Amino acid sequence: LIPGHENGARIVMAVFDSLLSQGINPDVVTCTLAIKAMGDPNSDPSSWKLAVRFLEQLKSDSRLPDPNEYSYSAAIVACARCHEYTMALELLKEMRNGVSN
Repeated sequence: LIPGHENGARIVMAVFDSLLSQGINPDVVTCTLAIKAMGDPNSDPSSWKLAVRFLEQLKSDSRLPDPNEYSYSAAIVACARCHEYTMALELLKEMRNGVSN
């Protein structure tokens, strides 16, 4: 589908990069669904890293919406599915310390 991308998580990242380069700014629901799609250990055991990286991008990129509790939840689930429990707990703590709704 997209040259150089072997799995779903990387395809999602490529699509978002393409959207942003065209000036299309997705909403928080779309971004949360992207995080969910990235967290598939069947497609790539390290997909949790992309999910967390994208969550971080939501916090730092002014073209993207701020993450909400659903965005964090999707990233936490991605980490848990890939047995990255320490990162899941770190994200939970971060979410509890200040997600704007």
